[in-house]
Amino acid sequence: MQAQVIALLDDLRKRLGISFIFIAHDLPVVRDVADQVMVIQQGRVVELGPVAQIFDRPRQAYTQRLLAAGLHSDPNVQAERRKARLALA
Repeated sequence: MQAQVIALLDDLRKRLGISFIFIAHDLPVVRDVADQVMVIQQGRVVELGPVAQIFDRPRQAYTQRLLAAGLHSDPNVQAERRKARLALA
């Protein structure tokens, strides 16, 4: 279902030439969908930029921890993800 909604939004964006704000916690989806990314911590913008810059070269420590906590689907990385999530708390 999620993939269908994202495909529909992408189709509308292309056909109508519109932009939209996509709010998500699913970081791999954000990386695939977004052109620009805004990272918010406790209601404040901590980092804003092109998707490649934010995901490949994050500048802020919070963004680095957030990405470390959410990008890996490899089962061998589960312990590291848990540690990173705890560091965010």
